[in-house]
Amino acid sequence: MNGNGYLLDTNAIIALLQGNQQLIQLLENAEWIGISIISQLEFLAFSRLNEADILTFNQFIQRVEILGLQPSQTTLIFVNHSIAAAISLAIARCNYCGHGNSFKC
Repeated sequence: MNGNGYLLDTNAIIALLQGNQQLIQLLENAEWIGISIISQLEFLAFSRLNEADILTFNQFIQRVEILGLQPSQTTLIFVNHSIAAAISLAIARCNYCGHGNSFKC
């Protein structure tokens, strides 16, 4: 990957969808933006989402790559992290190969 790529966690997704200008400016010229399937599930599991929130999120996920767990990712180490954060980190590390514009080999 030659340019900037960003894997957003759930907090960054929320900030972006709330219009955080600093984050918007950072991501404007990104060549790649992704989220983990865990962040997608965390966002959608929030009990106080309304229809507008869900619509906004669905529009957002059409513009980013969603990284899932691969069958080979069976060993994860959790040290002072929430399970979701640890899984998101494992997805990013296991999927990043440095080839082209994708985090998937």
